Amino acid sequence: KDSPRHLPRGAILRGSHEKALWHGYTQHLINSYPRTRLVLMLRHPIKMAYSQFLMCKYSIRVQDKGFPREGTGVKSGLKLWAQRLLNRNATYAFACYHSRDIQTRYLATAQSAWTVPKHPPMLSKALASLGKAYFVGLAEAYPQSACLLRMLTTHSPLEYCRCGSTELGPRLTHERHKVPSANLNDLDQEELQLLAKLVPRDIRLYARAVVKLDAQRLKVDKLFGQGAGGCAVADELRQGLRDTLCSAYPSQTGNCSIPA
Repeated sequence: KDSPRHLPRGAILRGSHEKALWHGYTQHLINSYPRTRLVLMLRHPIKMAYSQFLMCKYSIRVQDKGFPREGTGVKSGLKLWAQRLLNRNATYAFACYHSRDIQTRYLATAQSAWTVPKHPPMLSKALASLGKAYFVGLAEAYPQSACLLRMLTTHSPLEYCRCGSTELGPRLTHERHKVPSANLNDLDQEELQLLAKLVPRDIRLYARAVVKLDAQRLKVDKLFGQGAGGCAVADELRQGLRDTLCSAYPSQTGNCSIPA
């Protein structure tokens, strides 16, 4: 919904309709228009997995008595849901999002978000797709991502995007889809571990996307002057991901990672 306010006049925006990059629909769009530019938005992988569980529970499968929701509280049913998705022999994933490395799958396969994956997606192919994209934004840096997209496509600086600016820009949309507010801080260590095990490749993909976002910021700075691309947020984004992993897998050395 926000994209039209951040594109040059006359540009045509076509969404993927939740189709993967290598799905026939998306490839048709890319190959049918010679000036097509691929714009990607990624999200903190563990936050995304939790969000998809909540979307299934409270919106898509809200009337489904078979969807795991035993217990009380927003997160009830999470462990059973994640355990089912981690079971590679399971052929049914509650007829909703299958979050196992879903962002990597979207950039490396033709699979839908609901497909039960038979094999792990190729991270190298997803990274190559990320590298070829015209623009990569991040949900955790949404205002800056919107700013960078607009400046790179319109070739014009925006004062409200500048680091430290007090000028207000266009209002950005936040869709709730009738899902209650939730936070990773509400989850215990076992729940965080289960979610982290769902997205090991997505975590590496996200780390590369952080690098790409920062490179785009520096490109805008080079075009329009220091700070034009907004404040540097790469270290903050990396630390946010590291903090989540350390909550799931504490380490005295601080090198928190998912066990092989």
